[in-house]
Amino acid sequence: AGCTVYAFDPTTNYKKDLAPNVEFRCIGLGAESADSKDTYLRNFSHQLYNPVQGPILSLADIQTKVLGHSPDQKVSILKIDCEGCEWPALAYLADHHPNFLDNVQQLSLEVHFTKELQVTTVEHLIMMAKAWRFIKNAGFKMWFTFPQGGRGSREVLPALKKLGFPPTGV
Repeated sequence: AGCTVYAFDPTTNYKKDLAPNVEFRCIGLGAESADSKDTYLRNFSHQLYNPVQGPILSLADIQTKVLGHSPDQKVSILKIDCEGCEWPALAYLADHHPNFLDNVQQLSLEVHFTKELQVTTVEHLIMMAKAWRFIKNAGFKMWFTFPQGGRGSREVLPALKKLGFPPTGV
């Protein structure tokens, strides 16, 4: 009984049955199902993570093709923490699956704003705005936020600094 947790990480390969009611897959989240097209994810390098080993798939493809769920399957909690891939993944859903979040009851999202984690151009800022509008238009509201430290470069784009972001990110 209870819920089933599906965990994904393309940088490590745990056994599929990680724990009772917890299934693991070595898959990464991307803007579209790209396997090797998404050069950012394919070339992702960070001192805390292994290189990307698994395929990169869109959230919609993970839901339907990997898990075998219908697009209207209820999702109690969707947690995304993918070190910079959240912006292109959500912007892609906004363009190609605009109703994707309709069946998500709670969204827990760790967002990243630093150059080291993919926010390197004004185009990325536009993509972030699209992703944020997508979340807001689905009826989600910010409930809790806090700046989290981290290792590595925390530098943000000058445009974000002008908007009031700390010069070393959050």
